[in-house]
Amino acid sequence: MVLYYSRSGIEIWHGDALEAMRSYRAREFALCLTDPPYGVNIAKRGDVGGVKFKKSDWDAKRPSAHVFSDIQRVGQASIIWGGNYFADLLPPSRGWLVWHKRPDNRTSFADCELAWTSLNANARVLVHLWNGFLKHEKEERFSHPTQKPLRLMRWCLDYASGPASVIDPFCGTGTTLLAAAIAGSRAVGVDAEESYCEISARRLEAYFEGLG
Repeated sequence: MVLYYSRSGIEIWHGDALEAMRSYRAREFALCLTDPPYGVNIAKRGDVGGVKFKKSDWDAKRPSAHVFSDIQRVGQASIIWGGNYFADLLPPSRGWLVWHKRPDNRTSFADCELAWTSLNANARVLVHLWNGFLKHEKEERFSHPTQKPLRLMRWCLDYASGPASVIDPFCGTGTTLLAAAIAGSRAVGVDAEESYCEISARRLEAYFEGLG
């Protein structure tokens, strides 16, 4: 594990998700908010919805059951995007989140994505267009096939009642960390791909520098 970036209560670590989580105490974070690899090999495509990226194998398989156990151990609450891919590894939930991302229904991609949560709360739906370069809000797309929009992760934090501390063991381009920084939450992100750590660090630094 290597500390890649640290500023104003936000840390990025380059390394293995399971190794990172096992360095923290049980329930150390108010929320674990993450979007793990689904095991669908999307990272080998090189292009998704017009967004180009370097081919990789990080999405060749799902994380182990130990990873999901530790996600629930270190977080007082958990929100896991792609939860429908991990139904055999997660307990039942009433607090599912639905992101309806293609309201026009004109593409071959899925209209929505699902997040499993540990929260005893009502299921909710966010409608937010995110279809290649077509978006409800101006937001830069980076070289990552599964980048989530900032609006989505801020919505997740609101759903979890504005947690004081957040961990994302698969932080990718750092959207969870940026949402946490805006909310004033402490946050830790981990990613095994150094190039994604660099993108996350640049996004966060641009945000903090913009505060003056």
